Amino acid sequence: MITFTPLGGANEIGANAYYLNIDETGILIDCGMHPRNKGLKALPNFDYLNDKPLDYVIISHAHSDHIGSLPYLIKLFPHVKILMTTQTKQIAGITLHNSANILRETLNDEPGIEPYTHEEIDLLTKTIFNYSYNETFEISGILHRGNSAIHTTFYDAGHILGSAGILFEYEHERIFYTGDTRKSKQIILNGANYPKQRVTALIMESTYGAADQKNSKTWFDEFEKFSKKANRILEGGGSILIPIFALGKTQEMLAGINHFIEKGKLLNPIIYSGGIANRIANVYDDNKYLVERNLKNLDLRKIEQVNIYGITNKNDFFKNNGIVLAPGGMLDERTFSYKMVRDFLKNDKSSIFIVGYIDPDSPGAVLLKAKKGDKIKLAEHEKPFEIKCTIEKFNFPSHSTKEELLEMVYKLNPARVILVHGDEQAISSLGYKILKLFDGVKLHSCETEKTIIISE
Repeated sequence: MITFTPLGGANEIGANAYYLNIDETGILIDCGMHPRNKGLKALPNFDYLNDKPLDYVIISHAHSDHIGSLPYLIKLFPHVKILMTTQTKQIAGITLHNSANILRETLNDEPGIEPYTHEEIDLLTKTIFNYSYNETFEISGILHRGNSAIHTTFYDAGHILGSAGILFEYEHERIFYTGDTRKSKQIILNGANYPKQRVTALIMESTYGAADQKNSKTWFDEFEKFSKKANRILEGGGSILIPIFALGKTQEMLAGINHFIEKGKLLNPIIYSGGIANRIANVYDDNKYLVERNLKNLDLRKIEQVNIYGITNKNDFFKNNGIVLAPGGMLDERTFSYKMVRDFLKNDKSSIFIVGYIDPDSPGAVLLKAKKGDKIKLAEHEKPFEIKCTIEKFNFPSHSTKEELLEMVYKLNPARVILVHGDEQAISSLGYKILKLFDGVKLHSCETEKTIIISE
């Protein structure tokens, strides 16, 4: 029997964790931490696993909502083998330390959970088994009932460096988990690769399932628009704040900014960045000949940047105008972008550029609906204030469009589709399209701890 049970991330973008049981080989796919919840609420429900076989945890990529609670899982189940791509292992050594700091701040001595230490993370990363893309390996649990092992393969998901879709082949079943996936090119990454043969079950992300992006531009086309708007702000003596994720989006935007400066289409401003984003950029550079990517001659570490954490006076960002790549893509509290955003909103020469996905329940969602002259508040306890800067929105997606997801269903031709990693509207809209376009497909939307039987 093969069953699938979400422990988080079923109908939201949060603490992604999915329990896959293949004839009593227990596999946890991803092990995330919710970016806005605190304490135990930020973690998947690991209690569900107490009476279940658990042999492996397989991580699709190193974003916190997919890997952030891994050290806590290993505290509870120290025997579990950890598997991921080579590049994700390299990045995990950076991002897990950052997650430890965040978790320590949010626990507030909550009973039943202790923050993990940096020493524990160092030990954990040494136990990770890493594999290359398209390298097939066998897994089989202690209580495995079948006569054959489970053949497992990582496919490049095109989302961030190291991101993977995961194919499980067992007897007559071929189960493909997309992870977070991007089919089209970004600036650095070259787009996803998927299995060539039919799959029997497709576990598919649905982040942009409700968005109509048939006419969406390429990243390079969108950077033409970005450059024109940025030049107007910079020429007027203003600065630009870009709330951004440290992993993936920062490296892609930095590469795009540098590329358009070199082409003479973007002024050469001061670029402010810092934190773990620079260390992650080094991993991107070290792997540029080992993965499929564009701009192979680009060396991110050679792009001149000023460390944002070395600026002690916020006014310096406006006196020495430039582009500020501020960690915190959704402007969640405790992030650098959240601490800086009010200063930019009150500066009439400057602008805030929104360049990525923002959760509807995050503080950043307030800016998505706002414009110059509006009165807003980013926290319940503060008084409304007037927006004096401009707010510009750009489409630089690192997830596949609805049309690309539907194309994947067409090419992989699964008997059943399980939708995860999306809000209710995205899952509903994408699910409706799948049922309308593909006769005979069995469609599942998910609920936390509700088991779906894939095969009996």
